[in-house]
Amino acid sequence: MGMTAPEATAWLAREGYWPRDVASIEVARLLADPDAAAPALGRLELLALRDDVAKMKGKAFNAREFHVRLLSLGVAPVSALRQVLFPGSGAALLGAAK
Repeated sequence: MGMTAPEATAWLAREGYWPRDVASIEVARLLADPDAAAPALGRLELLALRDDVAKMKGKAFNAREFHVRLLSLGVAPVSALRQVLFPGSGAALLGAAK
């Protein structure tokens, strides 16, 4: 994304809801091993999906129901989960929330 390490730390802290010290450790780890980003990216994708479903449902959104439904779908790519939980969104990851 063309960020400096401090900018990436601030971004992970903001978008990943991580404490700043944890985000800093993650940035250092990701700079050493880029493949280590997969879990963090998955977390951000799931947070974006939750936010999109919450926007779609408005006041009817219930976080507990969302998580129960999400977990009931088993192991699936986030793009497939998005198609089930956020119909009509296509397979875009992170796109609709941002």
